[in-house]
Amino acid sequence: MGWLCRLSHRFLPEAAAGVALPLIDWWVRRHVAHCPECARLWRQHERLTFWLQQASAERVAPPDDLWERVASRLASRGLFAPQPSRQMAIIPSWQKAMAVAALGLVALGVWLWWRGAPSSPPTITVAPPDAFVTAVLHQHIAVTAPSPFNNPTFTAGMIVGGEAR
Repeated sequence: MGWLCRLSHRFLPEAAAGVALPLIDWWVRRHVAHCPECARLWRQHERLTFWLQQASAERVAPPDDLWERVASRLASRGLFAPQPSRQMAIIPSWQKAMAVAALGLVALGVWLWWRGAPSSPPTITVAPPDAFVTAVLHQHIAVTAPSPFNNPTFTAGMIVGGEAR
């Protein structure tokens, strides 16, 4: 079996079901038309799909005494000893671990929410600019006022914020 056959086997179920991308569907159908082994697999898949669709349409109810008959045969062979039925559900260990992890995340979220934000916002102190920087920036505004590159809002912010140092 070549690599093309292995690749077509990967996409064959989707193409046969009609859910593959158009390009993949075209490629798989083209390969199946030229490869007898893959065509045989395609026909098997079509038959299986047809049988499964037929079986899903027919709902047959099992006999009421089916479990008793199976249990008696297994018990007669020594493979099964009937026990009283327990109504309690058995939860797999991975589900228990997931439940504990989910509860832990919920508890962490509640704790973080309960802790809340700090009671007072942090205070930011900005020292006023010194006289020399203020004079230079005022001079800059006076000289570049008619210039299209002057941004008075930005320059004023630099003066007030003290970022010009």
